[in-house]
Amino acid sequence: MNSKKIILGVAMIVSINVFTGCNWLNDNQPRPAPVRPRTPTPTRNITPAPTKRTPGASGLTEKQLLDRIKRIETAAKKENWSVCNRETNLLGVDMTRYRPSSTNGKSLRNIATFDTAYAKLQADAKSKNRPGIIKDCDKLRDDLRRIKNNP
Repeated sequence: MNSKKIILGVAMIVSINVFTGCNWLNDNQPRPAPVRPRTPTPTRNITPAPTKRTPGASGLTEKQLLDRIKRIETAAKKENWSVCNRETNLLGVDMTRYRPSSTNGKSLRNIATFDTAYAKLQADAKSKNRPGIIKDCDKLRDDLRRIKNNP
């Protein structure tokens, strides 16, 4: 009985190998295609000179900020809301680049009031509140003078 099972098993394995093909004993397998090693391309580490200024990183003066506030106010008076929103957003960018001309620097209290006035201006510009925008522009001018003249 056992010999019949063994003979049947061997016959099955032989017939499977005949029909499907077996590469277990085959020595002439194709070798993989040659691959050229990749050498990384050399990159130079370029550091800019310390005297070079990156564009857009220079400080703004009071006059430039006042000019931006004036543009917001004139756009609101003309009810040109797209220009008003754009100039309001640009004022927020310009506020971060502002450096007062005095050597004392900026007072945190004055900066906080300037930031709250800017937030009100931005909300009024989005809601198209012309009297609120004009009032906020006046408040920003006053806060800017306070920052400039801070002892």
